Amino acid sequence: MLRTITLLFTLLLLASGPIHGQQKDPLDEPVLKKTVGEWIKILRTHEDPKFRKVAILALDISNTGGRSGLPALLDCIEKDKDAGVRRDAVMLLGRLGPETRGAIK
Repeated sequence: MLRTITLLFTLLLLASGPIHGQQKDPLDEPVLKKTVGEWIKILRTHEDPKFRKVAILALDISNTGGRSGLPALLDCIEKDKDAGVRRDAVMLLGRLGPETRGAIK
């Protein structure tokens, strides 16, 4: 009986989501009706520069997007076809400054 109660309690805790103090995945943070991960994908793959600029804006206003999206931002700065998108990515990198320390090796 005690084992059954313990099992049910454990399942209840697991089903209730992260326990206080556990970190959520930063890519799952919602920003402008999409997750940070979705914005990073848009920044890396979308054909329209307007969408890529909005993705940079979304990473800028998110709590974790700057650090989570840093590799995508650096790729964008180096390889994006649109000069305006590259400029926006550089400006975001400048605003993030020391916050990016340790985000990539």
